[in-house]
Amino acid sequence: MASKRRKPEEVVKELRQVEVLVPQGQAVAEAIRAIGVTEVASAGPPGRLRRFGREC
Repeated sequence: MASKRRKPEEVVKELRQVEVLVPQGQAVAEAIRAIGVTEVASAGPPGRLRRFGREC
């Protein structure tokens, strides 16, 4: 499934929404999900990429 490509203006708007939700007591992960973004990959040790909790 292809992901939606966001324009820079949309990204800024969504990040500002997260900046409002987090100080109101919502967890960062919940605030990110509220704007429709999911965590797909995160950087682990240098040179490694972890996807869905597994190292690639």
